Amino acid sequence: MLIEKNERIRNKGRETRNKRKTQAAKSFEIKIDKSKVSKENLSNLQRLFLEGKWFTNYIISNGITDLVPYKDYKVNNERHALF
Repeated sequence: MLIEKNERIRNKGRETRNKRKTQAAKSFEIKIDKSKVSKENLSNLQRLFLEGKWFTNYIISNGITDLVPYKDYKVNNERHALF
């Protein structure tokens, strides 16, 4: 039973990786009317933007030129408090 469960998990992981190979990254530029957005959603959007800037700065400062999609880029918490 445990072996079957592990096999299902392994197969699902393979399916996910194969699906991601065909996906393309897209970016969109949008404008948001702050008066129409709840305070919680606005706070989440601001945080998302801030973390995006942190990640961009991390990539630039560490000279990462071979960025691999879906790789976990963990940062030493003593130096940076990014993730």
